[in-house]
Amino acid sequence: MIEVLDWIADSRTKVPDCGFGELINLWDDWVLPLKGTELPLQVFTQEEVSCIWRVADAIEEFCRETSESIPDTLEILQLGAWCRVVEAAESALVAMNGEVHR
Repeated sequence: MIEVLDWIADSRTKVPDCGFGELINLWDDWVLPLKGTELPLQVFTQEEVSCIWRVADAIEEFCRETSESIPDTLEILQLGAWCRVVEAAESALVAMNGEVHR
């Protein structure tokens, strides 16, 4: 999960090496099975849980605003919806690690 958040945060300035579609699929592989459940507080703090769901919500919003086949272009980095995904991922990293890895 941390790795995916790092990859999202890194996409602030460059197209992800794996592409936007694959990056979202990686996130979904981790989060979708948990949708509708409560994340265990033994593993995550309440702040981390809130941050994880904010990332999930931002990704859902981004997917609603883009085509099903997301072009791997620099223009996508400038979309407000993608910027919100990156900001949510950075907040989650700060909550989990105290910093964003660069």
